[in-house]
Amino acid sequence: MNVLGPGSLIGEMGLLDGEPRSASCTASGPLRGAVLNRAALAQLVRDDPQTTAKVMLAISIRIDQRVRDTSDKLKR
Repeated sequence: MNVLGPGSLIGEMGLLDGEPRSASCTASGPLRGAVLNRAALAQLVRDDPQTTAKVMLAISIRIDQRVRDTSDKLKR
């Protein structure tokens, strides 16, 4: 379980590998969200490579954070 804030991502691994999400989320207040599926990502790659690069960087940073957090937990 984790508390996420503005700009957070959920389901990013499923976006990349096509597997079902392994997480769910519940909002504790009002929020704005967006859905990006694999087909829309493929279209974004074709139409706007610069934006795609920004999205992929955000996903990479999130995955990196999760791997580091998991590593830290395993060390403890």
